[in-house]
Formats: sequence, structure tokens, C-alpha cells
Amino acid sequence: SIMTHKTLVFVSSYEATNNYIFSIIKNKLKFRYYIITTKPGSNYFKKRKINNFEVKNFTQLENKINDLSPDFLFTIPQFPDSIENKSLELANKYNIKSITAVDNWFPLKERFKRKEKPIKYLNTDFILVNDQKVKSELKNIYKEKKIICTGNPYLEQRWSKSYLANIKNKYSSRKGLFKDTILFISEPYSELSTRNKKIINPGFSEINILGKIIQVIDKKFKIYIKLHPSENKKKYYII
Repeated sequence: SIMTHKTLVFVSSYEATNNYIFSIIKNKLKFRYYIITTKPGSNYFKKRKINNFEVKNFTQLENKINDLSPDFLFTIPQFPDSIENKSLELANKYNIKSITAVDNWFPLKERFKRKEKPIKYLNTDFILVNDQKVKSELKNIYKEKKIICTGNPYLEQRWSKSYLANIKNKYSSRKGLFKDTILFISEPYSELSTRNKKIINPGFSEINILGKIIQVIDKKFKIYIKLHPSENKKKYYII
């Protein structure tokens, strides 16, 4: 009811951010909202026939936010040079209430870091997180009352009870097929750019990890590899 006569601006450029925001707006919101995107985000919303404002740089972003003059700004922080984080800086600059969300479990604090040193973090009025684990890891840089556990609308809509029931029925009919097997879910950490490795660096290579698993398991085991969508199908042929 508070939002009925208010305006909210969503700022988005990444696939995960787009999915999260789309999961919110498809529920027919009862207040006025706009979406500001860069090219990848713009294409995402155009395919779904959702109007959005595409900006090409930070100057255009600032001008568009000024034009729309929102009461609230919503985004999912990414890294210091992203349009998401820049929009948070602008929200602080123009005294716009900001709502942020964390759509994943890693990285967390790095998403909110400012560029300058010593380390400082972006100001935000509310942070929506998936669960208590994420909340506990952010409590030492933000006040606890700012961090709200809401779950993840995209994951909850995608993995509905009926969908999970269908998967269970599908695989329970294949008894014995997956006996003595390991499923290795790959993430392309070794392929990150130098810039991104400074932000997301787990300290290991997925290729080396799989190699070590192969060395220690019994030969009777089968290994299924679930590739990340961005990975080449021949990536693991070497081992």
C-alpha cells in the first residue's frame, strides 16, 4: 500500500539479475516501475515484450535516473564498474531509497565494495537475501535490520514442488542406472578474466579438482560431467 503512489526503477544488465527482476515484475505489480538496462539486459526484456530503457554508459544512466526521478531504486550489485553498482552510487547521491538483493551465495561482500581504499561499502537501505547463511555473512558490514531473508523468487518459481516431483518420478523409474556414479557440476573458474579473478577467486581450478577425483576413486565408478552453458564440450577431454 505504501508503494501504490510511488515509482521504482530496476537497474539490470546480467542474466541472473534479469531473471530475478523478471520473476518479480511478472506478478503484475501494483505500482509504477521502469527498467534501465545495458545491451544484454535490454535484449532479455525485449524478448519478453517488456519495455525498458537501454543506456550505453554511466552518463546516460545518470541522466535517465534524473529523468525518471524514482522514489526507490532496485538492483543486484555485481562489481565496482558495473551499471548496477553505479546506480547505487547515484541513488546515494540523489537521496533515492535503494533496495538491493543478493541472488546467489558467492561472492557476497565483494559485490558491495567501493573502488577506493581503505575498503568501504556501498550504502543501501535494504538488502534482500536468499537465506540466514547469507544474512549472517553480511551482518558485520550492514545493520541486521537492513538485511531481510526473502528467498529467491527466480529459483522458487523455477523449482516448484510439481517440477521437482516430475524429476523424482522420472529418475526413480531408472533404478540402477546411476549406481556407483559421481555427478561433477562444472563452473568455469579457470576461464575467468583477470579482472573477475580479483573478485571471484575460489583458489582452485575445476580441471585440477576433477583430475584429483579421478585419481582417488574406485575404477568401478562412472563420472557424469554437467558443463556450465559457457563451457566447450571438449573442455575435459584432456583427462
